[in-house]
Amino acid sequence: MEQIKNWESQFENSQIDFDLFCSPVSLQNKSEVKEKFKFQVQDITKKCPFIITSVCRITITYYCENIKRLHNLSSYDIDNIVKPILDAISGNDGLIVDDYLFDGVEVNWIDKAGRDEINIHIEYPELLFSEKNDLIFLKKGQWCFGSSKSCRIMEKHDSLISDYLSIWNSIQDENQYYEKIRILPYQRFIPYNKIANKGFEIVEI
Repeated sequence: MEQIKNWESQFENSQIDFDLFCSPVSLQNKSEVKEKFKFQVQDITKKCPFIITSVCRITITYYCENIKRLHNLSSYDIDNIVKPILDAISGNDGLIVDDYLFDGVEVNWIDKAGRDEINIHIEYPELLFSEKNDLIFLKKGQWCFGSSKSCRIMEKHDSLISDYLSIWNSIQDENQYYEKIRILPYQRFIPYNKIANKGFEIVEI
């Protein structure tokens, strides 16, 4: 694994790109194998001071020799390598709050001599992100909204977020969604159960 430099410029340019010099694991592997892989990935990503807080897209490219991929009875199906990677880059030690926020996933498998390599590319036209040490989630009902600890000193900050959450919680059908989404912030609301055990500070309001 190699440490990634220039995190800030990558986030500001909405183009996050880094390599993992290891083999992927399968969704069907034992939990301890997947946890070891997650630890390897987060050994890099936990050093990143920023985290994505809204929708984005990811491209995963796995480079390995054709002999390993095509002439190996125990080779992984391409769909089975996706979820462990998404889990590894999610949470406070990852790069994105939760894989719930991905609205597009592309996976490629490419022949390359030498050691295995996984390239991760994340992007979105308007990539919303926060400093990890300033991120806080305000919770109302079963939904959370990411905000800034430093912004909470502003008058009526929590009251405003509470109103947003009340409106979001009140949506019952598609008509209401399109009617009310126009008065809600661009920042995504996150289900509480998606982030409850991911190392974030969560405050009930």
